[in-house]
Amino acid sequence: MIADTVEQEGACWGAFRLGIASRGIGYRLIERMVDIRCRLFSLPYGDQAIFVTRSSLLQAGGIPQIPLMEDVALVRSLAATCGPCTLLPLRVHTSPRRWQHDGILKRTVKNWWLLARYLSGADPAELAKEYR
Repeated sequence: MIADTVEQEGACWGAFRLGIASRGIGYRLIERMVDIRCRLFSLPYGDQAIFVTRSSLLQAGGIPQIPLMEDVALVRSLAATCGPCTLLPLRVHTSPRRWQHDGILKRTVKNWWLLARYLSGADPAELAKEYR
């Protein structure tokens, strides 16, 4: 599927849609919100199985060596150098562990808060300590 997307559509990078491996309407809502985030902002996260061509990865400067938000830094660079994300139709599933532990709303707000702080210039090493 990835090779076909690269060859036939000329995609230089993209990701799968997020699926959360748990039942419940809250998880389906998160999945839909992630779909919207990806379409509007070309901002998939690493748990969406990001793919990128070698030349595009090199053009974007490679994978940032930071302890948290490396996926965000990478996709922002890819969007700037290669254009918008190609979002594949299939979902790749991730663990619901953090949402189950913290609660869906609390974990989602925490993730948004960490992202906002990162985008505002916070140190990824400090954010990594809070992510756990």
